[in-house]
Amino acid sequence: MASEAVKVTAVGNLQVSVNGSPPSTVEPDAARALGDFVRLKGQETNGRTIYKKLDDDAMLWFAGGAWWIGPPAMLGMQSGLWRCADAARIPENCRSAWEGAAGGSSSAPRFVEAPHVRCCEYLMPRLLLIGATPEDRHQDKLGTYVLTNELVNDRPCYQQLGNPSRMIWFLTPYWYVGKSAERGLGQGWVQVRSLAHVPEQIFGTWAIWNSTDKAWVDAPDVRIHADAQARAVAERLSSEPLPIHAAISTSGAPSAAAASALDGIDGRHLELPLADALLADGVPGISLDGASASAEPVSAEPAVAVGGRLDVYLSHDWTGVDAEGRSLREQVECVHEYLRARGLTTSYDQVALHGNVTEGICGAIDDAETVVVLVSQGYMDKVSGKMGRLDQCKTEFEYAERTKGAEKLISAVLEPTVRDTKRWRGSVGMVLGSRPFVDLSKGCEGEWERGAHRLYQDIIRLKGLKVADDALEGEPLASQAGYGFSGALADLSGMTMLQKVDKVKEQLGLDPKLNVARGVAEANTCMGIEPTGTLHTQVERLLTELGIQD
Repeated sequence: MASEAVKVTAVGNLQVSVNGSPPSTVEPDAARALGDFVRLKGQETNGRTIYKKLDDDAMLWFAGGAWWIGPPAMLGMQSGLWRCADAARIPENCRSAWEGAAGGSSSAPRFVEAPHVRCCEYLMPRLLLIGATPEDRHQDKLGTYVLTNELVNDRPCYQQLGNPSRMIWFLTPYWYVGKSAERGLGQGWVQVRSLAHVPEQIFGTWAIWNSTDKAWVDAPDVRIHADAQARAVAERLSSEPLPIHAAISTSGAPSAAAASALDGIDGRHLELPLADALLADGVPGISLDGASASAEPVSAEPAVAVGGRLDVYLSHDWTGVDAEGRSLREQVECVHEYLRARGLTTSYDQVALHGNVTEGICGAIDDAETVVVLVSQGYMDKVSGKMGRLDQCKTEFEYAERTKGAEKLISAVLEPTVRDTKRWRGSVGMVLGSRPFVDLSKGCEGEWERGAHRLYQDIIRLKGLKVADDALEGEPLASQAGYGFSGALADLSGMTMLQKVDKVKEQLGLDPKLNVARGVAEANTCMGIEPTGTLHTQVERLLTELGIQD
């Protein structure tokens, strides 16, 4: 089935810390739930990694557009003792305020903001900087470095063991090894370009200073990692089994044991659908007998979204070009990458489908909450049967409409020639022609992003979640059906979105032929930035981190 091949990459630090002074009004259980959490290898729910508290069974997970902290019985649910309404891919990247449980009822729990509580990376106490250098230059600058209590340019810094006159520090966009008296400056003996929040997450190529040639020379064999003993402790904890104390029934509702556990949490019973709870299917070591749950060591295999659920399946035709000569394949990939960047799990028939493709497509549609129909003239022709009654687009659309219903289908137009729904013929016109569509056909990058964000909002609404109208930094959205847009993206520097992305690609040496969405995605990867927010927001952050603008 397609859901078995949908991989979600776990990223972020091996350990994180959620700490701070909670408000006096939070419940005692909530105050006790704060602390240090370790990432569980190979375990995810709702497309995000699961974390376990070091000294008890409290869990940290993502659900419904927010990060949650609570007991194991709540794992995967949109409820808990703490929440942070932030869709960051890893919890340490959350910028929104954390809120703690402060009473209320089961139908309307009360949360209070905790401005002094935050999630940050767990800092390894010792790091090893090792490897061969060109002509053995600056080998004495390598070795063991220990964590200091000092932050330099909002990053931790380390001093060499036995020689505190040498330190590791950060200055955008480089990490440096140099004299402690010069920490915070853009100079040193060794450097690497990376925006990693902690040195052990650096994956770039280090360089050493050649004073004879007055030039930086690449040292590809140099690397930095956590001290083996310090990391071994974290690795051992991350491989411990999930502390599941309540089995989850497969009958469509929590088992008696699970319901009892939920009822015992501050007297609140949660009326939540099973899709939002932890589904045992696909999670190693979870018993499905409805009476008990056993745990085995978690493997380090790539994680699969718990329960195999998808937010979106993209139905499309990506052969050839549209009426304006633009590649349909690139347009589909842009939509896919944009939605993934916003934290949604997506699939389409060129991604992760193996074996029986028809069976795989049906499985992916079954697993998806929403189906987005990417409308082009070619797609409508195929669905109407012009390419044969067994054409893949035709069978795919008919299966989606029959199993999901029209209310779970969203149409998005890829080319200008099909904006007029009165000309939509065949099944696409009959099912979707009378409903508003999202316009992704406009070539202006700012307008395309507005349409992509509107698509994201429509998907969130169909999931039954509240939509924050934050599309493009407060710019008004179009109100008419079809979501046509006018006006340009707000730009303080006077550059268009396309020009800004070109600037980023130039600075990072990326392929200038990359489209906007792909260029931003590769720039984020290159700079070690977690892709959160709209493309506009991501581009602005890239420009800031590169020092191109304030």
